[in-house]
Amino acid sequence: MVPPIFMNTPKGQVFMNAPQPPKDPLQQILEALKSPEPPSISTAAVVESLLKFKKNFRHIKPSSMATYSKRFPCIIKRFEYLPYSTDEVLDWLDSEFTGESGRYKQTFFGYMNEIFKHAVLRFHFPKNPLDGIEPPTITHKPIKTLTKEQFAEVYFSIQDLTEKAAWELTGGHGWRQVEARRSTAGDVRQALSNSNSLILIRGKHRDEYGPILQETLTLLSELAKNLPDNEPVLRSRRIRGSKRQPLGEDGMAQLIERLYVRAGLDFKGHDTRRTFATLVKKASGDECLAMRLIRDRLQGVNDRYIDCPPSDLVVSLERYWCATIRIAGQRQLELPVE
Repeated sequence: MVPPIFMNTPKGQVFMNAPQPPKDPLQQILEALKSPEPPSISTAAVVESLLKFKKNFRHIKPSSMATYSKRFPCIIKRFEYLPYSTDEVLDWLDSEFTGESGRYKQTFFGYMNEIFKHAVLRFHFPKNPLDGIEPPTITHKPIKTLTKEQFAEVYFSIQDLTEKAAWELTGGHGWRQVEARRSTAGDVRQALSNSNSLILIRGKHRDEYGPILQETLTLLSELAKNLPDNEPVLRSRRIRGSKRQPLGEDGMAQLIERLYVRAGLDFKGHDTRRTFATLVKKASGDECLAMRLIRDRLQGVNDRYIDCPPSDLVVSLERYWCATIRIAGQRQLELPVE
């Protein structure tokens, strides 16, 4: 038995360790309701449900779904269960995404915001910790482009037909790397049969026709020989089953990077597309034309107001850009037949 403990006070001795009466059950329930322990909600379950909802939305392209499927696992790996603390999310963004531009930090902020909103809507998550928080801003760095001389240096570093075709599509036509990678033998044969200098471009946001130079189309047709219509034209150096495999997801970026390294230049893959648009603008004095040729949206102008069919761009491509490729290509390249 515990011996009694007394304390002397101005009012006399006080019994310090007197047994406490049991708490009222109703009082215990009320105290528990005041500070409930938040439930653990699986991040993977919320993401799976969110992707299911996105698949049901008709405007979501397969390429966008592929991007979600690539990025969301990074969040699931970091947060097994959805965090309730705003600081925990912001600290992760600050420590994980430290690039100068802040682009990835803003992107993953948006992903987390989407996940939290879906969790509140479908999983009874108490609240969105990012609600009311301003997303990270992106610092716009100066646009980096090649000069005509640097463009020619890269052209002279080409070692095979695949590299030549990749460089002419990205640097000579302003295609995105993913668009060049997706071009199939069937697309090339269709362009040859149409004889209108247009080719189907499997774009980031939509599939559409765009102009193509005849010498580049001839080059692509050489690469498309013996390939089924549904096979990509640009192939990697990796051989499996006695044939070269299509370029992987990062294959085009690695190919363009090899060309820059070989030419001794410090540029990134997307600088090639920027170079195309910049040189067209300088040659033509028409910024809208440059944007049309790379099939990008114009600020304040869209297809509802200006009718500009792809066929109208064929002459513009020939006039303002084709000369650069031909000048760079005046040096005869001894390229191996693939």
